[in-house]
Amino acid sequence: TALTFLHGANQEESESFKTPGKNLTTALSEPTPGEVVSRLQAEILRKNRFVSAFGAETVESWGFDWNMLENSSVSFADSSRIAVMSQLYERLRKISRKRFDEEFSSLYTSFLTLRDRISIVHEER
Repeated sequence: TALTFLHGANQEESESFKTPGKNLTTALSEPTPGEVVSRLQAEILRKNRFVSAFGAETVESWGFDWNMLENSSVSFADSSRIAVMSQLYERLRKISRKRFDEEFSSLYTSFLTLRDRISIVHEER
């Protein structure tokens, strides 16, 4: 699942995240690493997680298109998603200097792991 991908996988599982070969059956039945990351983004970048951690007023003030972020059919490489990820990273990084509670730490850790998984997919392309 996408959450298994987020939290790491053993060797056998990591092999399943490689780009499918020319076997059409495999390509049709298994999601590509990019599709897995897109689903993972949609799970992690849910507006309600951020509202819970920061409050509705703060999250609304950021002006992000949360519908696009929560849509797993939008590619992780979409320029709008990339821009929001960059903005979110800067905001979360600044906040991390002041907040140490479990809710924020969990959100921030998930976000950083997501960024790492995205870079892995880009490296393997």
